[in-house]
Amino acid sequence: MIKIMINTPKGGVGKTTTATNIALLLARRGQRVLAVDLAGGLLMSQALARTPEFASGTDNRIDSKEAERVPTRFPGSSNFDYAVIDTDDSYTVFEDLLKGDQSGWRVISPINPLDQVGLMRIPHELRAVSVGAYLSPNGPKMRVFANMAYPGDVAEGAATLREALSYEGIERLMLATAVPYATTTSAPIRLSDAAYNIALNELLAEIGI
Repeated sequence: MIKIMINTPKGGVGKTTTATNIALLLARRGQRVLAVDLAGGLLMSQALARTPEFASGTDNRIDSKEAERVPTRFPGSSNFDYAVIDTDDSYTVFEDLLKGDQSGWRVISPINPLDQVGLMRIPHELRAVSVGAYLSPNGPKMRVFANMAYPGDVAEGAATLREALSYEGIERLMLATAVPYATTTSAPIRLSDAAYNIALNELLAEIGI
């Protein structure tokens, strides 16, 4: 089972939206998905529970563990192809990742390039985590992407984020795919927006999914 965790050490960047749509997209591809919700409010759990892909009797399951630590074991993992894990913006998330064996994990961090406070803070904090992951023999694979949580020019937003990451020396973590703002009102599910859907597929392809 491949584990995909969405985490950024700041709220409002689109973690839950990203996790929800990745889980649903994989399920629609016919993959067996375990959606693990560690985030406060359990919004991913609520959104997926309303979809036919995660209805009772399907091969997909929602595991709601609000505010719990990152799990080290996944009972029944052989029944799933992917675990998609939504998290809060807690520092303990990365601490948990660096303690255990997460060599098979993909960790993706959405950053809203239109959030000036986030651009000042997040790259600096991710730099310390990326160094820890690099030095750990069993560390997770970390990547960052521009997530246009507000309307704006995608290319300009991606360039702004790349510059901020470059200042911290971690531009190598940035994925080429930037996820555009979705105009659909069915939050947090955005897959009906064609541009968003295409971008999310491209993002997953970049991390080998």
